Amino acid sequence: MRILIVAILSAMLMASNGWAAFIGSISEGDGLAFPEGSPWADATLEWTVTHNGSSWVYEYTFSDHGKGNQLRDVSHVIIEVSETFTLGNIMAGTTIDGEGPKTYTPSRSNPEMPNDIWGIKWDIDTDTTEYFWTIISDRMPMWGDFYAKGGGGTVAYNMMFGTDTSAAIGNGNAGGWVLVPDTTTVPIPSTAYLLGFGVVGLMLGRRRKKS
Repeated sequence: MRILIVAILSAMLMASNGWAAFIGSISEGDGLAFPEGSPWADATLEWTVTHNGSSWVYEYTFSDHGKGNQLRDVSHVIIEVSETFTLGNIMAGTTIDGEGPKTYTPSRSNPEMPNDIWGIKWDIDTDTTEYFWTIISDRMPMWGDFYAKGGGGTVAYNMMFGTDTSAAIGNGNAGGWVLVPDTTTVPIPSTAYLLGFGVVGLMLGRRRKKS
């Protein structure tokens, strides 16, 4: 019962236009995976996810800090989206030139990728050790996967790539995931509030009756 109440309250908060941003990151020792000896051992992925009332804004920054002065340019990045996510769920303001959504597999183009991923890919044509990109969508956040490839076959990805979690959506990385667009669209605030308050009221009433 306690879990259900938390879920309902979370849905009510997500329906609020004034709801705060989710902030998280993965880095060495905190959710980022990479081959042993990788120059990207000092790399980080940071994100902010905000709800503006009609859409969700996902902002990501991947940075290579050059462990041992071994900087590697970013070649491409891939962000997972839910399997029902289509081009119709991508809104104006999203970083252009994204490829997909489609399935990406471990291959010569994606060396050491732990598993298949349904996602969107951005190729970076300029020489840079930091890349910023944005997804604007009607889809609410879920915990998902990330993959990046750099010069010389350098790679990095989230530590829990290819696995699922029931962790609540929030700040941080839930132990090795990244916030990405899910299957659920932006809720209608009035409906969410009425449903939430109604069910919570019913449950609290039952609890008082039992006591």
